[in-house]
Amino acid sequence: MSEDQLRELVLDLYSARKDIKEYLDFFLDPDVPKLTEKFSKPILKEMSRVKRGYLATRWLHIRRYLRDYESFGPGADKVLELMMTVLHTAVVYERRYYVKPTFINGTVKLASDLLKYGDRHLLFDTAVKAVTDATAEASFALRNPLKDLLNEIT
Repeated sequence: MSEDQLRELVLDLYSARKDIKEYLDFFLDPDVPKLTEKFSKPILKEMSRVKRGYLATRWLHIRRYLRDYESFGPGADKVLELMMTVLHTAVVYERRYYVKPTFINGTVKLASDLLKYGDRHLLFDTAVKAVTDATAEASFALRNPLKDLLNEIT
């Protein structure tokens, strides 16, 4: 492709796709706090879904938001920070609301993903501390699975 064709392709993509426009805008002017806020709002909204008195969090959606956030490249520490915020929120909600086993399983999976991400990006100590703190704050139903997860890594 020539330089002009490439430029035309980028401009066409920019105008045609909202997600590409958002990515290129972030690439040109990286505003990590604004990006974090943009992804935090739908994650927290998704976590607070209630159906028939029980939390009805859709963990698949939360994991997709976290993957999309990571794809912007805000930095491993910022991605880990957002994951820790989600884990802390899950523990707080688990203590306040009625939860089903799927919520417990999703929270443990998030903690496991957090530990794996921390290990891959040399932030394992921070990730272990976050999961340990979450374990201390969790109620009995969530505390034991989180303890089991921590025992697996040691």
